[in-house]
Amino acid sequence: MNNNHTKVKRNYWILGMLGLRVLVTTPLMRDWFARDVETLMGQGKYLSAALLGAVVFDNFPIFPYAGFPLLGSILGIALARNESQRKILLYTGVQGVVWFVIGMIGLQSLGGIDPSTIDLNTTEALLEDTYRQYGQLGISFLYFFAALCLFDYISPTTQARRTRYFPWLRRFGMISATVYVFESILAATFRHLLNALPWFAGWNESMGGVILYGLFLVGVWGLIAYFWEKINYKFSLEWGLIQIIKKGSGKQSDKYDLERLKNME
Repeated sequence: MNNNHTKVKRNYWILGMLGLRVLVTTPLMRDWFARDVETLMGQGKYLSAALLGAVVFDNFPIFPYAGFPLLGSILGIALARNESQRKILLYTGVQGVVWFVIGMIGLQSLGGIDPSTIDLNTTEALLEDTYRQYGQLGISFLYFFAALCLFDYISPTTQARRTRYFPWLRRFGMISATVYVFESILAATFRHLLNALPWFAGWNESMGGVILYGLFLVGVWGLIAYFWEKINYKFSLEWGLIQIIKKGSGKQSDKYDLERLKNME
């Protein structure tokens, strides 16, 4: 019988190296191939453009975003195995600080974030996008670090009290995969609406405008999550996963029991 799943350290090493390779090679991959997507579109080769775009061109291209779950899976496995809090916090904190610092240093070397270059495919614009994504990865790990310290690695009494104070966090957690998949569609819809209104001309050319837009989207998703909770998140991706698990195993998985999680207060 193959017991590769028991070779934890080796699996951590493989996941880490694969994730690092994706992230490190992203600047080269995007600089080499991103501009080819527009060339293929101009030649009417839409399928080829779509396939290549998914790798290096889209809002969430495989390079670098495939590296995110590879590094994140190490954290997930460590949590599932109940490894020591010190090791988990050390890994999460180091990943957060390292990628955040790399992202910020890279952006500063390019003169900071310039929202007006978001649709360009110059080497500088692609690098800026990549460094921003590195920073996002770092911030994500720092969020995990903070969440573990605030909600998990505390006494049960404190945990129950804090859970009641942050219902909006719970709601986002219940539909996080759904938000991730549909966020770009919702964001693009509102972006096109703003661009069509003369009162908002140039809104995305300033850092303040971009920040306000981001906060607006968070508020919209917060309202969606609030009302979705009232029907137990039916038809979300998470809800669909529960149905698949139930049909496949004949049992309701506690891990994905949204009703149980919602009432853990």
